[in-house]
Amino acid sequence: MENPEAKPAGRPSEEHRHEAHFPKDATPLAYEGKTVYDYLFGQPDFNPALPAFNYLDTRISYGKFKEECNRTAAALATLGVKRGDVVAVIMPSIPEVFYLVYALSRIGATANMIDVRYPTNGFREQIELTGSKVLFAFDGVADRIAPLVEEGVIDTVVLVSPSRSVGPHSLLKNKTVRKAFFQGLGKKESTPPFPHITWDEFIAQADSVQPECVFEPNTPVVAVSTGGTTGTPKKVLLTNENFNSSVYLIRRMGFDFQQGHMWYDIMPPFIAYGLVNGLHLPLCVGMEVVIVPDPNAISVDRELLKYRPHHVTGTANHWEDVCKGALTQNENLSFLITPICGGDSVNAKLEESVNAFFGTHNLDAKLRVGYGLTECGGATSVFPNKNLVVPQSVGFPFPEAVVAAFKQKEDGSFEELPYAPESAMPDEIASTTGELCITGPHVMPGYYNNPEETAKVLVKHNDGRTWLHTGDAGYIGSRGEVF
Repeated sequence: MENPEAKPAGRPSEEHRHEAHFPKDATPLAYEGKTVYDYLFGQPDFNPALPAFNYLDTRISYGKFKEECNRTAAALATLGVKRGDVVAVIMPSIPEVFYLVYALSRIGATANMIDVRYPTNGFREQIELTGSKVLFAFDGVADRIAPLVEEGVIDTVVLVSPSRSVGPHSLLKNKTVRKAFFQGLGKKESTPPFPHITWDEFIAQADSVQPECVFEPNTPVVAVSTGGTTGTPKKVLLTNENFNSSVYLIRRMGFDFQQGHMWYDIMPPFIAYGLVNGLHLPLCVGMEVVIVPDPNAISVDRELLKYRPHHVTGTANHWEDVCKGALTQNENLSFLITPICGGDSVNAKLEESVNAFFGTHNLDAKLRVGYGLTECGGATSVFPNKNLVVPQSVGFPFPEAVVAAFKQKEDGSFEELPYAPESAMPDEIASTTGELCITGPHVMPGYYNNPEETAKVLVKHNDGRTWLHTGDAGYIGSRGEVF
């Protein structure tokens, strides 16, 4: 017999229970109708005097950052790059790559972000896929791009040394800098034997007149490769709206993000999270972003104690290293406000051990495990504060976004599953577990020049919404949290 007082199970797409946990007075700058350049530099509290980047102990102010973006935009126009063009980019986290991405957004062109670790054939595939004829690369890959120049795959090459933006004092005092530039990442034995121009030569040819920039809806800012979790790696297009809505939605969640805070960004710029959430978000808040050109040249525990950042996003391996690192064992870690983990699943034992370590090192925080895909800018759910954290959950979906579990019926349509009951038993969890799907303004418009694969993951359901099918199994908890 049914209990007359029992409440209906409810569905995430209808109830949005997760939004009850977010502050109602959060009103960040609206994101519609702005390029990522306009959104960043148009923040109402934009302060050009504050440091935007800490690049190997060299600080670059927001004013300098904007000036360099404008110079880069003018140089791109002089080079012949125009709205709708796709420019190949093979760079680690160095200031020039960020000048380039924001400048390209300003003129309506797209940055084809390519993993610096690829071999020559990997570069070739990525470049030929998008028809990029202009390549910006750091000089550490010169030997791998030389065959592409010789074969005529690329018409114009602009090379930059990672040491270009490092101040002399940093090169003298910082062991990490010396290791990176004289032993690894930026080591340069000779001038590349193919036609190219340097970044300084590229900038020097810039016209003094800034190119006209007009916002157009759904213009891609970047094309980034998937990790293959949704099938064969593909090129994801992310628009101004995708970038800016992610920042807008995250800032509505109630994180303790403040202008002047420090954000440690270990994620590279050729993955979606590294650009959208690891860079655009803290910059729009007005934080100082520590950028890491070569993650292999640093020790995470040493870096934490050196910079003492307020917010850090890392993988499970990074947080395990922090807990096991010799340097952190007797240190006070109370400076850290938001320790975020993403990129892979975190088992219960590791999550418990990391939180226990935090508790014995004066850190009033819990590990915030997040979830997302390249197709939604790298992130779609996380817990905004420690009091909401549920072990083994990957957080609440962004406001205005929905994560729900679906099962496919015999007729091919998709049925949304209800929230799992509070304190659900295993059989109840099984009955509410399905394929996790995502809808919201941060979801990509599609893959580059691949309508067949796009149609497989962006599916219009009977509710009239288009859902991103993740290929991941999960369920939604009674408060709206994602498992």
